[in-house]
Amino acid sequence: MTTYNKGWKKSKELIPQCTPIRNIEVDWKLYKQLLSYRTHSLDEIAQEEFTRFLIDHIHNWNMDIEMEIDKAGNLYITKGIGPLYPCIVAHQDINQDEEVTDIEIIQTSKLIIGLDKDTGKQCGLGHDDKAGLYFLLHCLKTMDNIKGLITTNEEVG
Repeated sequence: MTTYNKGWKKSKELIPQCTPIRNIEVDWKLYKQLLSYRTHSLDEIAQEEFTRFLIDHIHNWNMDIEMEIDKAGNLYITKGIGPLYPCIVAHQDINQDEEVTDIEIIQTSKLIIGLDKDTGKQCGLGHDDKAGLYFLLHCLKTMDNIKGLITTNEEVG
């Protein structure tokens, strides 16, 4: 595999080598905690609360990780120093029923589903993209050199 970049020569050495990530030991408690946040698109208060949770969670690791928030509420994360970084991008907003506020998360051997506690009906949890957020957190914790971007309001286009 080769890469091209303005001013760079065609070279295999320019491509950073990454170790494939396999067989992640999932912290189901953390994943369900991410799913429990009802971060609907355009709900700035819910998304700000979730961003604060993510920042506090990452700070609790006591690692040298830099984070900054832009005017739109997007969270930029950098760990390590290097000429190139793998970068993981995920969004925090969900496109689920806004009326559903009290949910129960049920995990079976093969599924994680949400139930509306008021009606008993199944409801969406926002696996898109809370699974991506979980993967980003996992990589931040386990990799030496990485960047991440967590965006707001991706679901609205």
